[in-house]
Amino acid sequence: MRAAVVAIAALAATSAAAQQPACMPIDQLQQILRERYREAPVVMARIDDGNVLVIYAADDGSWTAAIVSPSGISCVVSTGAALRFIRQGA
Repeated sequence: MRAAVVAIAALAATSAAAQQPACMPIDQLQQILRERYREAPVVMARIDDGNVLVIYAADDGSWTAAIVSPSGISCVVSTGAALRFIRQGA
C-alpha cells in the first residue's frame, strides 16, 4: 500500500506506471520516506550487479526496501511492517 502511495507521489498514475517500481532520485525518495513515514536508512548492502539495497525503517516497525543504482536513482521494491532485528553485527 505504501509503495503505491510513493509511486503516486512520484509518477503520473497510469496502468503501465502502476506495474513498474516507483523510481526517483535518492534524495527525493529519502525525503518522502522521512516526512510521510518517519523512515530512515538502517541497512545498506552492495548487490553483485553494482547497485545498493537500502532498507529504511521507522520506530513503529514500518519499512521500505529500495534498490539504488550507481547514478543515484532509487526504486522501491517492497514495503512492510513489523521489522525486527534478530541479530546485530556479523
